[in-house]
Parts: sequence; structure tokens; C-alpha cells
Amino acid sequence: MQTRWIRRLGISALVGLGTMATWGCGDSVGTMTQSVTLAGAVQKGPFVLGSTVNVSTLDAKGNPLGQVFNTKTSSDLGEFQVDFTASGQVSLEGSGFYYNEVSGGLSTASITLRAYYEITAGGKQEAYVNLVTHLTYDRIKRLVADGATFAAATKQAEDELRTALGVGGSSFVPGKAGIDMNILGGDTDANDYLFAVSALVAQAAATKATLGAGSVDAVLQELLNTTAADLADDGKLTAALATTYQQAQLALQPEDIMNKLRARLSAIGSTASIPDLNRIIDTDGDGIPNAKDNCLLIANPMQDVIKDGLCRIVKTNSVSIPEGTVSATILAGDLDHSGTTSVVAFVNPAASTDAAVARVFAQSATGRLQTPRDIRLPLAAGFTSSANQAFVIDDVSKDGEKDIILSSGTWMAVYPTDGKGGFGAPGALTQNPPQMIGGFPFTGYAGPIAVGDFDGNGLPDIAGTPFHPFGTGITLNPVVLQLQTAAGVWAAPKVVSMLSSPMAGNIPTVAAADLNHDNKPDLVTVNYDVLPNPPFVAVLLGDGAGGFAAMPSIPLSQGGSPVVVDVNSDTLQDVLIQNTVSGGGSPLFLQLLGDGTGKLAAPTTAVAGSIGIAGSVFVGNFTKDSLVDIMTPGNISSPFLFLSGTGTGFKAQPTKIANLSRSGQGTAVDLNKDGVLDFVDNDGLTLSTILINP
Repeated sequence: MQTRWIRRLGISALVGLGTMATWGCGDSVGTMTQSVTLAGAVQKGPFVLGSTVNVSTLDAKGNPLGQVFNTKTSSDLGEFQVDFTASGQVSLEGSGFYYNEVSGGLSTASITLRAYYEITAGGKQEAYVNLVTHLTYDRIKRLVADGATFAAATKQAEDELRTALGVGGSSFVPGKAGIDMNILGGDTDANDYLFAVSALVAQAAATKATLGAGSVDAVLQELLNTTAADLADDGKLTAALATTYQQAQLALQPEDIMNKLRARLSAIGSTASIPDLNRIIDTDGDGIPNAKDNCLLIANPMQDVIKDGLCRIVKTNSVSIPEGTVSATILAGDLDHSGTTSVVAFVNPAASTDAAVARVFAQSATGRLQTPRDIRLPLAAGFTSSANQAFVIDDVSKDGEKDIILSSGTWMAVYPTDGKGGFGAPGALTQNPPQMIGGFPFTGYAGPIAVGDFDGNGLPDIAGTPFHPFGTGITLNPVVLQLQTAAGVWAAPKVVSMLSSPMAGNIPTVAAADLNHDNKPDLVTVNYDVLPNPPFVAVLLGDGAGGFAAMPSIPLSQGGSPVVVDVNSDTLQDVLIQNTVSGGGSPLFLQLLGDGTGKLAAPTTAVAGSIGIAGSVFVGNFTKDSLVDIMTPGNISSPFLFLSGTGTGFKAQPTKIANLSRSGQGTAVDLNKDGVLDFVDNDGLTLSTILINP
């Protein structure tokens, strides 16, 4: 350990009478008291400077004798030192604020950790109070009360803990007792194990807290004490607790946790080295630790070659956005044509004359977010309220990168990227006062916005479904087209189709693609009808002059958002329909295969299953095999799902990772220029970069 004892802080003793007895039958420790200088640390993560540390002398049954020696931690590494006289076993207790390995921040409340330590001689000694010592505390006391020696009780309790938590594998042996394990003591088996246990419990607490169980700190202390008490009787966990820790291990992001701890140590001026979590953590539960596993996310005990699966995800870093973002939307691309990807979040503005602020983060070669710069996005003429929604759309400014639409619910405008890392002047899509369309005022689009040069003038146009004023009795929704008549100038919207959608909350969704290979963009819409009539797909074939011809509609078993992509590698455009049934449904995706003439085959199951998909769906190449894959990021209550493409469809079983994304929103983009799409998550206050198969 790279200890730097600053000074011994005020030590007091509450004196009791009597001599120390040996604790546990068969121990050979004598009863003569020893003069001891005990140094060490309290670590959850490390406790902060000024945390309290108490040393209590114990009798043969582990009951306190009344002597308590007090000190405080002398650094933010949790270090302490205390002088006292005792013999046999003592109890150590640390209480204070701590560093949380999963969140990367300090706790907002204190917790208490305990440990047993055996005094066998005088002089300077080391002891570390940590999660291993705390989780085995009650079990050691029970075993000693039943007649075991202290050494035997400690070994048995710690062996049982490893088995119960499932950390390290069945054959793993740390080589040290918990009292000697030190998170900041370097990369050894024992320290790696302690770091893994600490991160595991922190992840389990974070997961429970996000599901409404209470604050992270309160849930953590409850989880620690419940686990210790559950182990006390027989060294085993209930099935529910065991499942909690099993799921937590699958959700851990080792690189993210290690990067955060390195940053914390650097911030407090420490050069301590940290253990490698991947030597212990087994993310896919196949019995092979990550450091030796050829595919971390697919159980593969025989270590067969995985050619087209999702094998590794690395959460590289996170940055805070204190003002909050307009929405979870992220714009990403080589916005200044420098060869480097930039990530843009749209932040709530401080000035009343701005629609939003574009916060632009450049990317490092490894996908880390750099120091941002802010670009103010002014309100278009005649608009007075700031934006509360953002939509990324395909390139309408013809600079080679995607553009952004901002909306307030009463207005909507395009903010085109300018090819220089900034944005051009806003192009209003709505009027003030608003134009009437379909019997209600047009204030913007309600969902996905399709882009294509629908009139053949060389400028991309947009199409979509307007906001629906629910409760007005309107049962038809128009598909609206807005032509770009000159660069940044948008014509008034015109109706190209009226679609039945009387179900409140269900607005038709629209996508654009060339389905009949005539080099003229078409539209695919998914619509809802009066129950018990099913949802349906309608294809509108474009004529290249702003007109559309409707193909026969096709009934669906489920509604959802359409994605146009070549599912079966025949160069023809097909349609995937995401299941958006609340609470989940089956199948996850339907597919309608195209024939190249604009006709779609009857829907079939593309991906079976009954897991509800939360948030966005991204289709593209995530595995370097040039085949179409599906990725949906999930959120705090729904798992990240990855569906590997086979060239004729998708693999039956998705790869699932809990707690990777908090929002289910963000964007897919190649952050590190390795030819594979990565992901940027935005939960409204924090951006996180996640590399896929790096």
C-alpha cells in the first residue's frame, strides 16, 4: 500500500478493568496485553478524511469489554492509525462518507463497516476494514460461538462468502484474509477480489435504488447488513439475494469503474495503483474471468470463436450537464470535416432569445468526451418560447452530416449543420399564427421525421405526421410533406395522405426509402385503426414530383415504429416493425420483406421474445461482419438488447445487459473510427460514451 501517514489524530480510551481472554477454543494466543500501533484503511471505496474509526476489545464470546479506542481517518484514502494495548481479538468499526465505485462520486450519507482483528504480538501492524470483513463479521461471530477457532472461523466464513456471491469462480483463492485486502494496494489476486466485491455490492445497491427502493446510500447499508445477517446462520444466501448479486455482476462495467477510480485518485493527488477488475469479474457467467475470456458477453465455456456476436462493451466516460438537456436527443458526426467525431447535446438555454444551446464535445481517438464548447441557437423570427424537444434528421443542408430540428410544441424549426462545426440560421417549419391542416393548427411533427428529395429539385425535403390534439374527436391524421424550395427555405406543409388513427396516443409513424428502385423516395407508414381492427402498414410510392400513390395496406399483429433496411442481404429494402406494446409483447420485431417493386410480403416474426423494448432502436453494423444488426439501449428497468444479423435475418437469442443505459435514448455512431457503431447515452443530465466491440 502506498500509505502516507499524515499524523496520528487524537486518540482516547474508555477504560475498563480486566485482562483480555483468548477468543475461541483452541487459539494459542496468550492473555498478556500488547502495545499495538494499528495502521490501515477503511474502504468501501475509500472513506473520506475525518471518518471515525473505533477499536473495541472483546471477550471470549466476542462481546465488548468496554474499552474503545477512537481515531479518525487521516486522508481521503481512508487511512487511519491508532495506538492501544490489548490481546486476542478486537472489533474495528469505521463510519463515514465514502467513494462509490459505480457512480464515481462521493456518497451523500455515511455508512458503517466492521471487521474482526486478532492481536498476536505488539508493535506496528496493518488491518483493513472493508466489504469482505463486514459481510463475514456476523458469520465469524457465530462460528466462534459454536466452538471454532478465530482463524478457522475466518477462513470458513470467507470461503462461504466467495461461493455465495459467485465472485472469482469455484477454484479461485485470493491468498489473503479480508483484513489484509487493500483496494489501493496494487494488482494482486486478493486486492482484485476485494475491488470486485465492493463494485458488485455498489452495483446491486444502485440497481435497487433506481427501482425506487430508496437512496443509494441507504440501500447499500441495508444490503450490506442484510447480506451479513443472511450469511450468519449457514454461510448461504437466500435465492433472492443470490439472484440480486448474479444480476449485478452481469451489469458491471469494469473499465468504467476502473477509469472512475483512477480519476478520483488523480483528483485527490494520489498515485496509488488499482487492481484489475477483469481478472475477477465474469460478465457472462460462463466460469471464465473477463481477462481470459474471448467473448465477455456471450457465455462460451469452450472458448469457441465468436465471429458475429457482441463480445465487449466499454463505457469510456461520462460528463455532467447541470442545466439539463432539451431532450435525450444526441447529434453526432464529423461536423467540421476534421476526421474526428463530435457529439452534440442540446442544453436548456439561459437567454430568453435562444431556442437552445448546442454543447459540442470533440472526441479523442479512444472515444472519450473532451472539454465542450457552447453554440447558442437563436429563436427563429416570431417565436418566443425555448425548445423542449429535439429531433435528429438526415442531411437536409447537404454538408454531409445530419441536421437537427428543435420544437417547443407551438413551433418547429430546422437548425442545419454548416460543415464547419457549427449551425446555420434556423429555417422555420411552422407559422405564427399556425396554419390549419386537417382541421387543427399545424405546430410541428409528432414523431420520426422522414427525409428525401421528394420533388426532384436536388434539395432534401421532410415528411411526417403532425402533432395530434387528443380529445378533439379527430379520427384522421394527415401525412404531411414540406418541400425545401431553396437552401434553408421551407414551403408550407401539404397533406399527401390521410390515415385512420382514432386511438388516443397512437399517431402514425413514417419512414422514407426507395422501395421500388426507381431512385425516387417513397414513404412507409405504420397506422392504427378502430379496435378490434389491427394496426396496418401503408406504403406511399413517390413519383419524384411531390406526389404519392398508395399501395394496398397490410394488417399487423402489433403496432410500432418502422425501420427500412435490407434484412436478408438481397439488396432489396425491407421493413422492420419494433414492438412498442407497453410492458412487452411477442414478437420483439416483425419483418415485411420487399420485392423491389414497392410491394411488401405479409409480416413474419423477425425476432421472437416477450421483453418490452424501452427507447430507441438502432440498425447497423456493430460487429465488423458487414451484416445488419439491431441494438436497443434499454433503460434502468429494461435491458440493453443486441440482436446479431445473420445475413438472412437475426439470431434467435439476443445478448442482454442490464443497466448499461439509463435513458434508452441517445445515438449510435462510430466514436473511435474502427468501423463499428458505438453508442452515446443521454439521461438528461449526463452523457456517457459506450464503445461496442472495441
